[in-house]
Amino acid sequence: MGYRLGVDTGGTHTDLVLIDDVSGTVWVDKVPSTPAVPSDGVINGAKQILGKAQVQAESLDLMVYGTTVSVNRILQGGSTRTALLTTAGFGDVLELARAYRFGNIYDTRWKPPKPIISRDNVHEISERVTFRGDVVTPLDVAQVESLAAQLGDIESIAVCFLHSNQFSDHERAVREIFLRVRPDISVSLSSDLTASTGEYERASTAAVDAFVKPRLKEHFEYLEAQLREIGITCPVYTMQGNGGVMTLAAAAASPVRVMNSGPVAGVIAGADLCQQLGNLTAVTLDMGGTSTDVAVVNEGRPRETQSGQLHGNPVSQSTIEVDPIGAGGGSVAWVDDGGALRVGPHSAGADPGPACYGKGGTEPTVTDAALVLGYLSPDGLLGGATKLRRELASEAINRVVAGPLGLTEHEAAYGIVRLAAAASLRAIRRMTVARGFDPRDLVMVSFGGAGGLIGAILSHELEVSGLIIPTNPGNVSARGLLLTDQRHDEMWPLNKLVHDVAGSDLAEIYTSLEKNGTAALLDGTTGADLEHVRFLDLRYLGQAFDLTIESNGDYNPEHVTEEFHRIHAERYGHSDKSNPVQVVMARTTTVRRTPNITFAAATSPREGGPVPIHRDVYFGEWRKTPIYTRSELRPDDTFEGPFIVQEQGSTTVGLPGDHCKVLSDGSLLITPKSSPRTSTSR
Repeated sequence: MGYRLGVDTGGTHTDLVLIDDVSGTVWVDKVPSTPAVPSDGVINGAKQILGKAQVQAESLDLMVYGTTVSVNRILQGGSTRTALLTTAGFGDVLELARAYRFGNIYDTRWKPPKPIISRDNVHEISERVTFRGDVVTPLDVAQVESLAAQLGDIESIAVCFLHSNQFSDHERAVREIFLRVRPDISVSLSSDLTASTGEYERASTAAVDAFVKPRLKEHFEYLEAQLREIGITCPVYTMQGNGGVMTLAAAAASPVRVMNSGPVAGVIAGADLCQQLGNLTAVTLDMGGTSTDVAVVNEGRPRETQSGQLHGNPVSQSTIEVDPIGAGGGSVAWVDDGGALRVGPHSAGADPGPACYGKGGTEPTVTDAALVLGYLSPDGLLGGATKLRRELASEAINRVVAGPLGLTEHEAAYGIVRLAAAASLRAIRRMTVARGFDPRDLVMVSFGGAGGLIGAILSHELEVSGLIIPTNPGNVSARGLLLTDQRHDEMWPLNKLVHDVAGSDLAEIYTSLEKNGTAALLDGTTGADLEHVRFLDLRYLGQAFDLTIESNGDYNPEHVTEEFHRIHAERYGHSDKSNPVQVVMARTTTVRRTPNITFAAATSPREGGPVPIHRDVYFGEWRKTPIYTRSELRPDDTFEGPFIVQEQGSTTVGLPGDHCKVLSDGSLLITPKSSPRTSTSR
């Protein structure tokens, strides 16, 4: 291996990590994102970091790209003309949805989100299959051919026929017809994307995939062309929601698999750090410019779920469980009609950005508040590349918040930061307390460009055993991209009671699924380096939600049942051993491992302890506070709060009474003096 480049595009900044596999040298960088054309920010950042490292573009062996910008832009803009084909009589599948009420269940004015494909673009096709996969009504080929010719300016279609998870021939026949009659229309089949039993979930998954596909394909093709222009010709992968990577071509063919691409990479990096520090159980907090993402890492492993949502649309895909909230460093502070201070979900983004950027932004943000409080350096961000103007931050906070609420400037700014932390606190409690985890038994791993600003506040509120700030926290998601393996998931519906599943039949199913996984990851190689992991999705008979267990080794119904009861009790706090257990799905994950990366801390000698400068910082009162430079810290350095640790892409705030120790890998371990020390000793 030579050089590997990870690029994570967020709403405000594009983060980059470049590593030399031979020497272990790591370079990090951060450039403004370009939301209008996301690939422009990628190219700008790639050229900048390669120039900083004096590495030729042709020397790159691998590039991994993570982003949510393109998908979010597409879904918010509604720019794709998409149709849905369903079985006759089932055209209302997206409108009927499920009976769940998301959000406040007591809101009598609640309205369900509009389907991603409008009802007038749903077409019912004559065909019918039973739940066992037996054909009742053959596909009306002439009807599909006629419809294909009449679809006009439609760019893509989703196809979801009843019980196509058991019999997919009709859906596949539709694709062949469109390839022959309308090859300009892209096709997304529910049977290609998920084997889920739920018709609505399959229809929604196919609809999201179809809606995203044309624009994402254009984005990836344009990005690859731009990369070739600057000399990057190595394989380029993108992050999947399940924590693995896939080629851009594979992602363009099934774009629904890459949802939550950026946030998942951060969780992968947080899990890797937890493994290095002794398989810790932790909550990860990734606070960027536009949003904050919360996840749980259980004994060094991120939690995975078999379903998720994309802008209110269910998606049946394996994904790392992440709870996103609309509060980041660029989140806008405002006062509602009732006179209450609010923060987010609207963000100033990269353009115009916070008021203090001086790029035309006039609304106060969390970043503006941090500058007014003294948390951020008046010299600016990114080593001075982004200048911060305190007078603009002050004017915005006084005009929008302090004046209307009758507060002083610093009181208003302090309230904005604390309120941003409160939004994250609620998300963390949903992911921990509501799932049976006691935060006092956890550590918190906080990163992202703004994660260090509020991490200490949250650690005090939650009483976690320790707060860990990784090295280069503003680039952790980009770092996580380089830690991920190539991965492909396959699934097969069973829907049988545990004791009705024959071990020999299950072994044949797994062998077939693993063959498909191998074919998906060959990439011209022998496949000898591939690993396969087997899973079963289980539930109590009559339940609507599944739990997943590993199923490696011979199938043993008693062991499978006991393991399900154990996991159910762990997840929900109870189990019912008198209730029959059903096998819903067999799954396989095929993986090609990524070579390990060691991120070492600086070890050059230094006489004495770190020497800080000082400035006034507000912690409920103004205090003369030591300011440390992260690059000057060494393993085993210790100091007491309050303190500020500054670096190019992030700032860490330690509260009065906090104790900070630099670990062997350069991470900061922060604990309140009154709390027991975490067992992390490295």
